[in-house]
Amino acid sequence: RRLGSTGFFVGCSSTRRNIRQESLITPATSIDTLVLDFDGTLTNIEEEAEPYVEGFRQGLARELGLSQSEIDTYWNKARDKILRNPENYAWKLEGIPVASATSDPILICYPIADEIFAGVGKTFSEKERRALLGKLFLENRKKMGQAFKEGANDFLSEVYNLFNGRVYIVTNSSTDDIVSKINRLPSDHSLIPVLGGAKKYVVTNSFERLPETINIPRLERPVYLRRQQYSEILDKIMQEQNTEALRMMVVGDIWELDLALPQYLGMHIGLTLNPTTPQYEKNVVANDKKGFISDNLESVYRSLKERV
Repeated sequence: RRLGSTGFFVGCSSTRRNIRQESLITPATSIDTLVLDFDGTLTNIEEEAEPYVEGFRQGLARELGLSQSEIDTYWNKARDKILRNPENYAWKLEGIPVASATSDPILICYPIADEIFAGVGKTFSEKERRALLGKLFLENRKKMGQAFKEGANDFLSEVYNLFNGRVYIVTNSSTDDIVSKINRLPSDHSLIPVLGGAKKYVVTNSFERLPETINIPRLERPVYLRRQQYSEILDKIMQEQNTEALRMMVVGDIWELDLALPQYLGMHIGLTLNPTTPQYEKNVVANDKKGFISDNLESVYRSLKERV
């Protein structure tokens, strides 16, 4: 199955998908329910991750016995190499690519580390590699800061009114953590449900309601769709709001985690950019008539308002 140049999926013979394809050439359906990702969508992930990235880099230098100047040189060289060809790098779990490795500043640390291992001639078994990267993650995850994007407080209030309360936040993070962060905003947003633990990165091979993979232009590897936990959360929202996929809008900052599944299901999608969003992710959203791209929350709101 492949995502064609017009933005939607082709090559699937099921009646269910053919109906969806036909719907994409009919007049646009207005949206009535909004699903927002949190980290990187409502927050400035680059700013939040700065302490984590610096701690990870210093920890890696310690583990490899590198000086400050050496780790800086190796790190910058590896990062530049990865960003020149982001389609060649993926964040993998159990050997399955689940997202672009350049999707955010935390994920890119892992391929950078792999490039540095090769550069210094250090070899690890997969078990040793996981243990080392896991150690660095645990050492530094609590250093993450908190920085909402400009206008986040007003944005949440405005979209809540725009959608008459039919707004959800769906996140991989824990519900309690996200609620705690939102409570620090000036306004009360307690009426917006937060659904945590979405596990958008977990692929369940036995979840046969969805095809195992699809392909998109400019990306040689397949994209894995069977994110069961995430799919079931989206189903729950549609049931609660008595709506359908064609009237749902999902906004997120990582296409493969946040938007690939909703896009396949026929939902509207919005991609919020970060400095290292790969071009193929931008293309797959821009080429979908039901997609939009934005680099700030004000323009996200304008795009949403046009579709309600």
